[in-house]
Parts: sequence; C-alpha cells; structure tokens
Amino acid sequence: MAVPLVLCVLALASWSCGAQDASAPPATAPGSPTAGAAAIEIDQPAEDTTVTAPFTMSGGANVFEGALTIDVLGNAAGLVLCTRHVQATSGTGTPGTWEGIMAFAPPDTPVPVTLRAYNFSAMDGSMENVVERSVTLSVERPNIVITSPVCAADVGAGTLNVTGMAQVFEAVLFVDIRDAGGAVLLTQRVMAAGGTEFSPWTATFDLSALPGGGFYDLVAYNLSARDGAIENEFPVQIAFAP
Repeated sequence: MAVPLVLCVLALASWSCGAQDASAPPATAPGSPTAGAAAIEIDQPAEDTTVTAPFTMSGGANVFEGALTIDVLGNAAGLVLCTRHVQATSGTGTPGTWEGIMAFAPPDTPVPVTLRAYNFSAMDGSMENVVERSVTLSVERPNIVITSPVCAADVGAGTLNVTGMAQVFEAVLFVDIRDAGGAVLLTQRVMAAGGTEFSPWTATFDLSALPGGGFYDLVAYNLSARDGAIENEFPVQIAFAP
C-alpha cells in the first residue's frame, strides 16, 4: 500500500510547516509609522512638557509627496510664532518620518503654546490631517537669536538685511544661507556689538546669488573656543521668490 502524503495536518498550531502565524502584525522598522497610523503624527516634543526655543519637532507622516507644515501657535487667537515647511522621508502611500527646528525669540514669561502639524490638500489647497500638541515655552534665552526676518518670511530678489542679538565668545558669529539639503550657499562673518552681554548684530546678503526660488534656511551660529565646532545654531526658514 502506498505511503500517504504527509500534509502537515498535525501542525495546526502557530508554526505549521515553518509558516508564520498570519495573525501576527508585520515587522516595522524602528521609528517608522505603523500601518493604519494617522496621516500625520507628532512624536516630539512630548505633550505637556516645557521646551526652550530653538527646539526640534519630529514625527511621522504619510501625505501627498511627503510635504507638510509645522507651526507654533502662541495664544487662543492663533498667533503664529513660527512656521516651517518640511519634507518627510517619504509619502503618497509610504509612511515616512519628518523633523524641523522651530527658532524664534523666547517670551518674557513662560507661556502655553500649541504645536501643530498638517498638510495642504492636493485637491483644493485646504489644510487637512491637522494634529496638535500642547507644551509650555520657557523664557530661557539662546546665545544667538535672529530677530529679522522671522520664521517663514517671504523675501524677494535683491538685498536681505538680517538682524539679531548674541552673546558669544569674542562677539564673533557667522550667518549662512543654506539650501534644503544643508549645503552652505552664502556665508558672512559678523561681529556683535559686545561679547560679554547680549548685544545686536547685523548681516547683509545679495540674494541674486541664490540658484532659484524655494525654501532656504538662514542660520546664525558661532564656533566653539575649545574645538572650533559649530554651536548655538539658530535656523530660520525663509521663502525666496526671485
């Protein structure tokens, strides 16, 4: 009599014939949004924590072309303290991650603020997938602040005047204009009015040297007296339209 074909009948348990349990969730790379996650999520800063400007917002997104916008709202009337347009690592059906630095002058007293992330509809341009998180903004002052232009300011062709305040070693700082990838396109060495106190500084750029319209980062920083490393970076995004 022929030997019956063994059909793994006895393996009705979870690892039958070496196959994985179909009910188990698929593996997900660390830090990636999981299947079924919201279109946009804010991971950091955590809810109800205290943050000091500049600070980093980060999270996950699965939106059209991976493009989204993040805001800091300062009061019940929706005063926008800072806006940044960011690009997720992927989008349009593939979950990705995103982050952006929100840099603006600190308040005189600790205040509650709302962090907001959203994208604009590809259909009609309206805001969609809005998520919010409440944190407290501290009064702690960074060593360098750009006071003008402010976050997401629209700038045109010609001369850009940049102003700020700083208290850094020997009053020496640098101001860059960088592209979305972080490459330095323009740079200038400037001196604050004094090195032992928080004092004003100015810089001037000819924007005709930029390669075209789009978002750029205006970044002020100084170099460490110990090892020459970049420190106290204060990045403000600007929208350039030649």
